Amino acid sequence: VINVGNIQVYSQIYSYDNVVYTPKECVPCSHVIPARARHCARCDQCVFRFEHHCVWTNCCIGGLNYAYFLLWITSLLALTVNDTWLIIRMLREHIQETRLWQAFYMDSGGQLKPMDYTNLVQHLFMSFPLVVPMLLLLGLISSGLAAYLVLHLWLSCTNQTSTEFYSRSSRRRELARQRPSYCRRYYDRSSLWANLFEVFGYETTNLLREMRRRLPAQMEFKTH
Repeated sequence: VINVGNIQVYSQIYSYDNVVYTPKECVPCSHVIPARARHCARCDQCVFRFEHHCVWTNCCIGGLNYAYFLLWITSLLALTVNDTWLIIRMLREHIQETRLWQAFYMDSGGQLKPMDYTNLVQHLFMSFPLVVPMLLLLGLISSGLAAYLVLHLWLSCTNQTSTEFYSRSSRRRELARQRPSYCRRYYDRSSLWANLFEVFGYETTNLLREMRRRLPAQMEFKTH
């Protein structure tokens, strides 16, 4: 959060690209908004390196908590993928134990036919009316989380925020016509590691150290 006490510090970190960010005053906060910062209408405060306001965490995602946000999305993806795999494994064992693939079903004409995928899924749905829909829901959630995580990892590797990406995308043709020399990734450091370090930096390193410190004694890893 940017306030009177730290406005001078945040104003010196980035320069204005004069495309997405230009010097302008924030009326509610009564100061000039630093580059890559934005005023959040919901939180009513300016946020450094503003990413977006997350309704799930009820807070703004910015420069000081973006790394934790990525770790949170990663943990959610790992949780949903694990639950999806457990359900698939349970259904597979049920199919093997009951020998469903060796079973036959009677069609509308009264003839016996070998089991196929359509009737197998229908049988599983009737046998497990809650588990199968949950599997489909977890699959959709996992796919969405994976796509969302990949997007943010790409933004991190190119040193962009989603606000910058969408703002530049919407004005790409206009800028290409007015300023052919304009660089779309103004804040890109031209180094993958430099971009990632700017996103994760020391905060995540300290977080991992704290997590390791809190591990039980039997879970500590030997380093010598």
